[in-house]
Amino acid sequence: MWEPIHRSQVRASSTGGEAIRLTDASDLAKVIIRGGPGTNLVTQLSGVPIGSSVVRGQVRIGHVRPDEWLYLGPKDAVAAAIADLELSGHTAVTDVTHGRAALRLIGSRTRDLLERVCSLDFSDAMFPDEAMATAPIVGVRCDIIRDDVERSRSFLVVFDRSYAEYLVGALSEVQQEFV
Repeated sequence: MWEPIHRSQVRASSTGGEAIRLTDASDLAKVIIRGGPGTNLVTQLSGVPIGSSVVRGQVRIGHVRPDEWLYLGPKDAVAAAIADLELSGHTAVTDVTHGRAALRLIGSRTRDLLERVCSLDFSDAMFPDEAMATAPIVGVRCDIIRDDVERSRSFLVVFDRSYAEYLVGALSEVQQEFV
């Protein structure tokens, strides 16, 4: 039986008025969609380039790797978005909501925090709003989506739920460097 990340595991800190907040976003539905080359699905989702994401209604769609997309959002909205897809041919829909957790990192110093624990360049030029990548954060494979909220730099980090306690602890520890 899985357990959500406990709010007590997630802390907020601020540094000189600039905050770095880690919050649990695990309540988002998480569904992986795969389609073979030449399928209608691939044609439908061709407007989302690899390494980027878009928002359609309440659903964020990230193009993870060739012919693979990650849908994130409220359960009913994700279900409706998937129902609109043409899934004939070699396609697969896998609901990973209960197997994956999600964190939202928000604040002006989130880039600094992520660059301490991940080898990606999170500068605006290399990782603009709606960019997406898969990379290890403190050794845990994560899907990382830049998803700015109300003009604040924000990242959604999606990862295997079994690493939740470890990842939250490691991020919280590094977060203290910015206090």
